[in-house]
Amino acid sequence: MQGVETTATLYPCPVFAGDSKEDPTSWIHADRSRIAIGIAHGSVENAGYEQALPIRRDAAAVHGLDYLALGHFHSKNLYADAAGAFRLAYAGTHEPTGFGEHSSGNVLIVEIPRGGAAPEIQAIRTGSLEWLSYRLKIEHPGEIAALAAQLDALPAPERTLVECVLDGTFFGCDQEALGKVSEMIEGRFLFGRALMDRLVPDQSGAAWFAHLPAGYLQDAARDLLGQACADPPDPAASAALMEFARLWREVAQ
Repeated sequence: MQGVETTATLYPCPVFAGDSKEDPTSWIHADRSRIAIGIAHGSVENAGYEQALPIRRDAAAVHGLDYLALGHFHSKNLYADAAGAFRLAYAGTHEPTGFGEHSSGNVLIVEIPRGGAAPEIQAIRTGSLEWLSYRLKIEHPGEIAALAAQLDALPAPERTLVECVLDGTFFGCDQEALGKVSEMIEGRFLFGRALMDRLVPDQSGAAWFAHLPAGYLQDAARDLLGQACADPPDPAASAALMEFARLWREVAQ
């Protein structure tokens, strides 16, 4: 193709020690007569924390590279140079590997028409799994029911992994909704994890006590509610109370 170079020089940067504090790209002095592409594993420098294999943010310019392809972090991240060209980038992993990876599951198609030209980068989605994390502070009745409806509407549960972390107030009217959330996370998705022991029952949670047989069952429920609502609240009592309610609901059905 006219005006497009077809050859390039690759500058690989092997890693010999995973905890090295040396920049693996520091040896590169690119030949500018051809397109120059670096390949490295390391951490783009960030003053906020100590890093192994630190790589300068301006490494492409300093070493005369048209593009520096990076591996290490699992999310896609592109770094612009002073002219606004993206010459340094992480493609991320081709498949997400954990909750909180904001932009993984991609590959990058990079075109460099000639030496010195700004790379043209296109992200192509390759991930087949969906990792969803719900971290909610419950403050009003009905919020857990809304979460249940949201989970119920998720497509392709067989390819979805769900993490649900709830804290705040557990209202008695949301008892059935909380059971639905637990059941869906435990049984519907490819993987599910629910952490709800930080929910503190509201006093309205006692409404279902009236359906318990009089005696030790009601007394146990009231004792657990008192401990869960104490200052400070007892998360173990809160979790036990919710499990108690779940088991009673199953028995009552």
